[in-house]
Amino acid sequence: MNGVGVFQPENDENMRWQVNKTIVMVGMMGAGKTAVGRALAHRLGVPFLDSDAEIVEAANMSIAEIFSRDGEAFFRQKETQVIGRFWARNVVFCRLAAGPFFRGPTGT
Repeated sequence: MNGVGVFQPENDENMRWQVNKTIVMVGMMGAGKTAVGRALAHRLGVPFLDSDAEIVEAANMSIAEIFSRDGEAFFRQKETQVIGRFWARNVVFCRLAAGPFFRGPTGT
């Protein structure tokens, strides 16, 4: 193991990596989290999850529409719930906006 919870396969490029920790991409809007995250998740053979995409799909509306209709506090509550579900999975790769990361696990 290389210290970050990723085992490299031995001598076989067709073998999947063994990821033993959650990997998270955090950054500002437009920084490339989704592009880099998808590529890295594909390379490691793990699922790629996107907190914003999960919220948009569940609400069946854009983030701007959620903010307009329900307000930022509602959106942040849903964001915290989605992130909690991500952490409950054994091995995931996810992309988060910087806000939840800096607010901490309790959302404060």
